[in-house]
Amino acid sequence: MSDAADDDMAVGDSQYTGNHDDNPGTLVTISVMVLRQMSFIPLTYSPESQYNNGKGVRFHVSLVPLAPPLKKGEKRRKNKKIETINRTIYVHEEESLADVLEAAIKAIDYDGKLLFKVVAKDLRASNFTVKWSITCTDFKNMQLTTTDHFDEMLSEAVLKATPAVKLDFVEFELEEDKNDSDDEPSTSKKRKLTDEEELMAEMISQLKAAYNCSDKRCTSPTCYLGNANGDHVRLTPIHLNTWASAKLAGIEGVDLEHPPADKMFQPVEGADDVDDIALLARRRTQANQANKSTTPSMTINNDFAGLAQLFRPDHAATALAPAHQPVPTPRIPSPVKPVQMSFAAFCLAANLPIDISAKLEILEIAGPHLLEFIENSVLHQYLSVGNRAALRYAESQWKKGLIG
Repeated sequence: MSDAADDDMAVGDSQYTGNHDDNPGTLVTISVMVLRQMSFIPLTYSPESQYNNGKGVRFHVSLVPLAPPLKKGEKRRKNKKIETINRTIYVHEEESLADVLEAAIKAIDYDGKLLFKVVAKDLRASNFTVKWSITCTDFKNMQLTTTDHFDEMLSEAVLKATPAVKLDFVEFELEEDKNDSDDEPSTSKKRKLTDEEELMAEMISQLKAAYNCSDKRCTSPTCYLGNANGDHVRLTPIHLNTWASAKLAGIEGVDLEHPPADKMFQPVEGADDVDDIALLARRRTQANQANKSTTPSMTINNDFAGLAQLFRPDHAATALAPAHQPVPTPRIPSPVKPVQMSFAAFCLAANLPIDISAKLEILEIAGPHLLEFIENSVLHQYLSVGNRAALRYAESQWKKGLIG
């Protein structure tokens, strides 16, 4: 064991150095260290680790435990944070997934509380989940559910100069524990009634008992006979509350036999039971008969005199006037487009004097279509007034399509 490992030994730790029976030439060191915040537990016989001064891979273990069960009458503050348990251990890089988890669970003093087993390379945890992270890498909160995940975790960790892995445990409740908690009776209590509410409830109970209706023809369980004819007044919850409130308020003349002087406790004259189906049927029949008796009579006169005359051959049908024909709009022919030609051909076609074309040759006029862009002051320098007038007239005739 290295000197650094010896420095971390606590008082009371045990150490044994000797030869292994199977391999006498191999020096084997067995150490057990239990510290408050740090533990170094080589779990199997193995050579000294290559990392962290022979201690092995460093694991930062954290656990988010379940909230402790509440005592009778105790309440838990909403959004109360549960204190996280943190420990640091060193484990040899050749240890298995199960060995690392056992060492981590022992370090946080949860041995026997976090249950798991590794079957066919799969981690089967009963009441916790575990994730791993490596600082300064992209491996954050990675699931640790198989031995392949564990091998990937170690292969990435040992690439660091001082290999370190963070293991985050989260404990959750077992299904049987949930069922046990669900079976517990609820401790919530109903709101206690006030003295006034208790008196109201008692008075309403007395009214219901006193005015329980036993008439089979009546559909209401509680009725009050409102007059000498024995007409029923249904006692609805509003009636009962009004009667009980008036009685408790000490209103004069109100007791169990006399309701308040209100119209709601008086029967309506001529009111019938709307639930009486036979009565409704009779009313419907009477209404139908009344409608039949008041229906006005209608006389149909089938007098077709003169109808046969219309079908006789000698009956001349009235000639229809010819439909008005619209007057066609005269079509205006579109103007003739002027013919494109050279200026010399234009002068020849317009029978202009020969000297006009010769005098204007210096202006290099390509055709008659350019004459409108040449001002008269320019033409005045080369042509006489008569020749200039003849040229402008020929130009107007060419635009109308008469020259070409």
